[in-house]
Amino acid sequence: MEVYVHKESIANDSLDHIIQRREFAIDTLSALLDVSFTHRLRLVFYPDSRTKTYDTGHTGMGYARGINEVEIYNENERLADFHEIAHLIVGAIGSPPVMFNKCFAVYADELLGASAIAAFGYGNITINEAARKQKSKKTKNCFTP
Repeated sequence: MEVYVHKESIANDSLDHIIQRREFAIDTLSALLDVSFTHRLRLVFYPDSRTKTYDTGHTGMGYARGINEVEIYNENERLADFHEIAHLIVGAIGSPPVMFNKCFAVYADELLGASAIAAFGYGNITINEAARKQKSKKTKNCFTP
């Protein structure tokens, strides 16, 4: 695994833990999908959206493509540990439909013990609990906690 961390990202303080969790995700999800993922993974952590977007042209919290996982990592913003890894593992089996790819990444987050929707303000509850909460509110925006 190659890891690149922007000098202002707090990911510098947790690299051993981050790498250990990513390796766990690769091993577990590869076994689950019966996929051999032997690529040398490249992780890149940015301190904020502005810097990541400036360097990559990509908006959003993170992305995974080929062997690259790029994400924002700071006190207030960070992706679930396994989400982008799940995209990379699914990519090793080909080009599945986007809906499968996205749903599998969310499933993988919860399967491996991360909160799949914490970034949307729900904290550490499951997707099913969030859906029940939304249904009881009868709101139209599913991303509003």
